[in-house]
Amino acid sequence: MKLNKVKIDNLTFSIDSKVICDGITINFKRDSFAGIIGPNGSGKSTLLKQIYRVIEPIQGKIYIDDFDIKNFDSKKLAKIMAVLPQENQSDFDYTVGDIVLMGRFPYHSIFDSSCPHEEDNLIMREYLDLVGLKDREHRFFKTLSGGEKQRVLLARALAQKSNLIVLDEVTNHLDIGYQYKVLEILRKLGLTIIAAIHDLNLAMRFCDEIILIDEGKVIDIGEPRAVITEKVLRDVFRVNARIVEDEDTTVINYISSYY
Repeated sequence: MKLNKVKIDNLTFSIDSKVICDGITINFKRDSFAGIIGPNGSGKSTLLKQIYRVIEPIQGKIYIDDFDIKNFDSKKLAKIMAVLPQENQSDFDYTVGDIVLMGRFPYHSIFDSSCPHEEDNLIMREYLDLVGLKDREHRFFKTLSGGEKQRVLLARALAQKSNLIVLDEVTNHLDIGYQYKVLEILRKLGLTIIAAIHDLNLAMRFCDEIILIDEGKVIDIGEPRAVITEKVLRDVFRVNARIVEDEDTTVINYISSYY
């Protein structure tokens, strides 16, 4: 059963009386790339952490299709949802191949002595190839550059074969070429993607839908060009900028910032 439509209903979270997510309600579309944008401290990462159950909301619910995520055990949820969090640059003492194979654990029992199966190895190599690291399979993860580590961790998430993937700043540590390559890969996979994105030009180019958050509240939801406007750049992100459009691209031309 393909579960990948996500609904957030009146989600609220606070720390030490400071409200970080304030009654957030969002319906994420199936098989769509949704980008969550907002200034630093607006609540983007906190929202995502509630979706993938690292923290629990004070009130409100999160549904995948019509199922409350609280009712999924960890293994079932991992088959439905893959995650690439922001704080993810540990120096694991494993090979690259072993790191990617960790994405296959939800499909096996701890008593399965034949792991990894040949199918798992094929999937591992498929996604290493997809992220441009097929020649790194036997390298130790800790010897890689920051950008290579990020791509390995993305391959691990994709190896879960989930229909829903949650990404927090997936382009961290990547040079501009691989930022575009990774987002192009994700768009072509036909998954339901929920991603916090820092680079607004990337958000406009690759996202189907934008959710703008500021001070823990949803300010706007819609197509990228409808949400990311010069007024929003000025009022929310505190920058003077022009949005330049031609037949192929829409680009933000940043002029200056102010506070």
